[in-house]
Order: sequence, then structure tokens, then C-alpha cells
Amino acid sequence: VVHETPNQGAGVTIAIIDSGVNYDHPDLDDSYVDGKNFVEPDGDPGDVYGHGTHVAGTACAEDNDNGTGDLGVVGVAPSCALYALRVLDDNGYGYASDTIAAMEWAGDNGIQVANLSLGWDPDPGTAFKAAFDNAWNAGMVIVAAAGNSGNPPGKGTNVTHPAKYESVIAVAATDTSDARASFSSTGDEVELAAPGAAVYSTWNDDTGYYDPQPVCGSDANGESGCYKYGSGTSMASPHVAGTAALVIAGGIADANDNGRINDEVRLRLQETADDLGAAGWDPQYGYGLVDADEAAVSAGPVT
Repeated sequence: VVHETPNQGAGVTIAIIDSGVNYDHPDLDDSYVDGKNFVEPDGDPGDVYGHGTHVAGTACAEDNDNGTGDLGVVGVAPSCALYALRVLDDNGYGYASDTIAAMEWAGDNGIQVANLSLGWDPDPGTAFKAAFDNAWNAGMVIVAAAGNSGNPPGKGTNVTHPAKYESVIAVAATDTSDARASFSSTGDEVELAAPGAAVYSTWNDDTGYYDPQPVCGSDANGESGCYKYGSGTSMASPHVAGTAALVIAGGIADANDNGRINDEVRLRLQETADDLGAAGWDPQYGYGLVDADEAAVSAGPVT
């Protein structure tokens, strides 16, 4: 519904800080602007693992109407300006130092929204936290997966870092019935929830590291692409990052005159979320399920 309006997040910069992005994918190639590889400094930010490509598709897959059958998806902000910052290796592992470097690069290059579908536990340290606090204070919207350390009853505090930091929007996962996904981390830091179970999105190649395996083929323009179902708070986080881009593109104002709008964007996401679970904020869903349609359309001044 949100894409029936002119707002598709045009030009808003989103950095996918992950395993890289398949920037040749037919649903990502036109949105892709640039990137950097922090794992292999002489390499490019292409994706071998697949995770980053999946995340990027949820946030930014193009509204190009070129898919047929099981091919093709549309992201939350299909006209975003997509950046790939590779901090995870070919097996999905990475060093905190590379993520620190990526956050600093994002700040230096004017990235407006950063998505981190990754996490550490325990805390990687003060330098790691400072990288996120500094980026937030400079005006960046930072969104991260809350973690997959939850338990079926939804008890306890198990949000991972960096989602655990105050400067970061922690995103929990819901299933296809808008109920909390049993793996989704819980705790005081959970701020929003988004779909994170059986999410269909772009993939880098014809092989997946878990079933179901990708579906690949050529689109209406003869370009080959792969798509895959994935589950985790990693899949939930880019729904919120894409929605943040829509809010920014909608022209939200700096209501408190502090020289930045990331705090207004954050409040808009909270205020427009669909309440789930216990009334009001709760440690399973935060303020509720992100609502892209309402958040984007209502992107006026926050009072």
C-alpha cells in the first residue's frame, strides 16, 4: 500500500553492513551506488555468503515489475541509494574492528540509515559502542537485529550488541501471524518488531546454507537472479531500515532544532507502530510492528 504513494525512499542512503551485496542482481543493480570491503581491503563488496544480499533486498529491492512466477521482490524503500559495507566473511563471521571501521566510513560518507543484521554477545567493548554513539550523535539512523537468542516463552534479557545500545534501534521478529517468532531475542532494549519468519528476498547465487534452497531464473528482461526464504531478526531489521528511509524521504522536520532528524525519525517509527502483545511497550515487541504505510505518509513534524 505504501508504494501507491510517490514515496519510495528515493535517494535516501542506506548502508547494509553485512556480508556484502550482489550488486549485479537485477533487483538491486540500479539502486546500488557504492561500497567497501573491510574484510579484504583490496576486494570489492560483493557477497559470497548470501546474507547481505537477502537483507538488502528487503530494504531496497527495486520496484521494476520485471519478475515472473517465483522471481522478483520489492523492498520497503525500492528507490533507496544502496551501499554495501562488507564486514562478514564468506562464512558469515566477522571482527568487531571491521564493523567499527564500517560505521566510521558510513559517517564520513553521509550515510543516512545503517542496517546491521548481525550481533555480538558479550559486548565487544567501549570502542565498538563509541562507533555507534558517535554515528547517532552525528545524525545517522541505526537499525540492528535484536538477535536470535530468545526462548519460546519470551522471557529474559538476551538482546545482542549493537542492538543493545541506546543509540541503536533494536528490532525483534514476528512470524506470519504477527506473533513473536520463538527465536526472537527479548529485553528492555527491544524497540520495534518486523516480519522475520519465512521472508522472501534476493539471494546471491543458486546455493543456500540452509533449506529451502534458492529459486533462480531469468526475469522479463533476460537478467538472471536468485531468491530465497530466510528467517531471523536479521530479516526483520531491514524492514525497519527501509521504513526509516521512507520517513526521511517524506520530509520529516527537525522539530526540536538540534540539527538532525534521526531522533524525529525514531519517534515517528515508535508512534506509528501497530501495538502487539501487552498494551504499550513490552520486551517482546517493543512499541509494536513497524507500519511503513502510516510512518511514511505521516512524515510531518513530530510534536
